Amino acid sequence: MHAATTKFPFLWIIATAIVCIVATRGITLQSHSINKEILLAFKRVDSSLSDAKRGLVNSNQILSATIQEKKKKIEFEAKVQVWQPKVDSAIQLANKMVDQIEELKHRLKKEAGLHEKDGMKVFNEDNPNTVNRLMIKRGESKKLKDSLAVFTNQLIEIIPEQQRRYIPILPMQNLLSQTGAQSQNSWGEDWFKNIPTITALTLLNKIQNDVLRSSNVIAEFCNSNCSAITEDYDKFEFLTSQNSTYFSPGDTLIIKTGIGAFSNAAKSTITINGIKTDVTDYGFATYKKVVAGTGENIPVSISFKDPSTGAPITKTTQVTYKVAPPKRN
Repeated sequence: MHAATTKFPFLWIIATAIVCIVATRGITLQSHSINKEILLAFKRVDSSLSDAKRGLVNSNQILSATIQEKKKKIEFEAKVQVWQPKVDSAIQLANKMVDQIEELKHRLKKEAGLHEKDGMKVFNEDNPNTVNRLMIKRGESKKLKDSLAVFTNQLIEIIPEQQRRYIPILPMQNLLSQTGAQSQNSWGEDWFKNIPTITALTLLNKIQNDVLRSSNVIAEFCNSNCSAITEDYDKFEFLTSQNSTYFSPGDTLIIKTGIGAFSNAAKSTITINGIKTDVTDYGFATYKKVVAGTGENIPVSISFKDPSTGAPITKTTQVTYKVAPPKRN
């Protein structure tokens, strides 16, 4: 078994489900039953997917608890306050989407004649007419895809825009881009047309797992940012200052110099003396003024986004100068 599937057994379960679904692609409306062995295989995979789903729910809960523990450490407290709500949002979105798919699965079973027999709930498991009627003719597959697309976008938007390029590809992104062999069909037709009820239920169960795995990716990304130190500087410039521009004989000249590192991702806004000043590509601004009088205190304000969290930050300071009195003749 592949190393990844050894570490994450639910990946093997999902891969098995896909193989089973593909194996039944050839079933047509003329074939109203499937082999008992295949039917049993689907039931086993469906049961395993349900077990994997519970494991993913538990994994998300553990991630949330892990971030809460980090909040107790003062060095992580500020970041946890930013990222904890994002984890909660990811988990809540996933749970809501899973519940929506669960309701669709129940409707599919009812469409297949769900009833009690000998104390057990049973339905027609191998008739493709049921799936075609609900998922294709009534448009439930399109509604499902639209809901999944909205869910996926909402998940991605949880992460600050400047950090989205670091998010791994989500399972839902792969699922929504996949089509079957007949590419001229819609996504719903490629996945749900002419397949037995048990196959459709297994596929819906697999989609629920992809929903939970996607939220798990986002939650893990948030968790890693709670303790990560991010430095994403892409512009560099000399910084120099001197103690004065006017000297008398015997005065000492002091020059300080260094390199300044700036980040475009900070998207800074600089205000000097109450005037919003243009920021160059290198992240700094220049203000000029003809001095007069005896001098003044000039307020300087810089507002920017923390590159690691996206949280707004404002820093203020003052530049003070004095003007020498004019020389008398």
